[in-house]
Amino acid sequence: MKKHLPAVLTGIGLLILWQVIAMCINAAYILPSPTQIAVKIWELREPLFTVHTPATMLVTLIGLLISVVLGVGLAVVME
Repeated sequence: MKKHLPAVLTGIGLLILWQVIAMCINAAYILPSPTQIAVKIWELREPLFTVHTPATMLVTLIGLLISVVLGVGLAVVME
Protein backbone atom coordinates (compact mmCIF):
# COMPACT_ATOMS: atom_id res chain seq x y z
CA MET A 1 0.00 0.00 0.00
CA LYS A 2 2.77 2.42 0.89
CA LYS A 3 4.34 1.77 -2.50
CA HIS A 4 1.25 2.95 -4.39
CA LEU A 5 0.20 5.75 -2.04
CA PRO A 6 2.16 8.54 -3.80
CA ALA A 7 0.63 7.64 -7.18
CA VAL A 8 -2.88 7.50 -5.74
CA LEU A 9 -2.44 10.81 -3.92
CA THR A 10 -1.02 12.41 -7.06
CA GLY A 11 -4.02 11.23 -9.08
CA ILE A 12 -6.46 12.53 -6.48
CA GLY A 13 -4.57 15.81 -6.28
CA LEU A 14 -4.69 16.25 -10.06
CA LEU A 15 -8.43 15.57 -10.08
CA ILE A 16 -8.96 18.15 -7.33
CA LEU A 17 -6.80 20.67 -9.19
CA TRP A 18 -8.76 20.01 -12.41
CA GLN A 19 -12.04 20.50 -10.52
CA VAL A 20 -10.88 23.78 -8.96
CA ILE A 21 -9.58 25.17 -12.26
CA ALA A 22 -12.79 24.18 -14.05
CA MET A 23 -14.83 25.92 -11.34
CA CYS A 24 -12.70 29.07 -11.65
CA ILE A 25 -12.99 29.17 -15.45
CA ASN A 26 -16.73 28.44 -15.21
CA ALA A 27 -16.99 27.58 -18.91
CA ALA A 28 -17.89 23.93 -19.35
CA TYR A 29 -17.43 24.13 -23.11
CA ILE A 30 -13.74 24.99 -22.57
CA LEU A 31 -12.87 22.84 -19.56
CA PRO A 32 -15.58 20.60 -18.12
CA SER A 33 -15.00 19.44 -14.58
CA PRO A 34 -14.43 15.78 -13.76
CA THR A 35 -17.77 15.69 -11.92
CA GLN A 36 -19.60 17.07 -14.97
CA ILE A 37 -17.97 14.42 -17.13
CA ALA A 38 -18.89 11.64 -14.70
CA VAL A 39 -22.51 12.85 -14.50
CA LYS A 40 -22.80 13.03 -18.30
CA ILE A 41 -21.34 9.54 -18.73
CA TRP A 42 -23.85 8.27 -16.15
CA GLU A 43 -26.71 10.00 -17.98
CA LEU A 44 -25.66 8.58 -21.36
CA ARG A 45 -25.20 5.04 -20.16
CA GLU A 46 -27.14 2.39 -21.98
CA PRO A 47 -26.73 -1.33 -22.57
CA LEU A 48 -24.76 -0.82 -25.77
CA PHE A 49 -22.27 1.36 -23.92
CA THR A 50 -21.41 -1.46 -21.53
CA VAL A 51 -21.20 -3.92 -24.43
CA HIS A 52 -18.93 -1.79 -26.62
CA THR A 53 -16.63 -0.40 -23.93
CA PRO A 54 -14.69 -3.66 -23.38
CA ALA A 55 -14.33 -4.13 -27.14
CA THR A 56 -13.00 -0.59 -27.51
CA MET A 57 -10.57 -1.08 -24.63
CA LEU A 58 -9.34 -4.33 -26.22
CA VAL A 59 -8.66 -2.63 -29.56
CA THR A 60 -6.91 0.22 -27.72
CA LEU A 61 -4.75 -2.23 -25.77
CA ILE A 62 -3.84 -4.14 -28.93
CA GLY A 63 -2.82 -0.88 -30.61
CA LEU A 64 -0.73 0.09 -27.60
CA LEU A 65 1.01 -3.29 -27.56
CA ILE A 66 1.76 -3.10 -31.28
CA SER A 67 3.20 0.40 -30.93
CA VAL A 68 5.35 -0.59 -27.94
CA VAL A 69 6.70 -3.67 -29.72
CA LEU A 70 7.47 -1.70 -32.89
CA GLY A 71 8.94 1.21 -30.94
CA VAL A 72 11.23 -0.97 -28.85
CA GLY A 73 12.15 -3.03 -31.91
CA LEU A 74 13.08 0.05 -33.92
CA ALA A 75 15.01 1.48 -30.98
CA VAL A 76 17.04 -1.72 -30.70
CA VAL A 77 17.71 -1.79 -34.45
CA MET A 78 18.75 1.87 -34.51
CA GLU A 79 21.09 1.45 -31.56
